[in-house]
Amino acid sequence: MVGFKAKLGGDFPLGDESSRRKTLAVRSRGNEARYLTVIEPYESESMIKSVTATSANDLVVELVDGRVQEISISELDGENNQLKVSVKELVNGKVVREEQTN
Repeated sequence: MVGFKAKLGGDFPLGDESSRRKTLAVRSRGNEARYLTVIEPYESESMIKSVTATSANDLVVELVDGRVQEISISELDGENNQLKVSVKELVNGKVVREEQTN
C-alpha cells in the first residue's frame, strides 16, 4: 500500500518578517519518515529548474542549463554511521561527473 501525505503552510503574521526566525515543524505518527530537501543558496538567479524525488532515497535535480544531477542516499538506516551519498551529473544523458562518500 502506498500513501501520500502533504503538509501545507501559510504566511502569518502578515507584514515585514525580516526580523523573525524562519522555522519548519512537522508532527506525524508512524514508524518512519523521510524528508529529502534541496537547499540552494544563490544571490540573484536560481540554477535549479526542478527537483523530483524518484524514491525515498533518490532525487533528480534538473538545472536550468540542461545538466541533470542524480543524488542517491543509501545506508540511511545502517549502523555505525555508514551513510553513503552518491551524485551523478549528466549532460545529454551522458555521465560527465560522479562523486560518492567513502
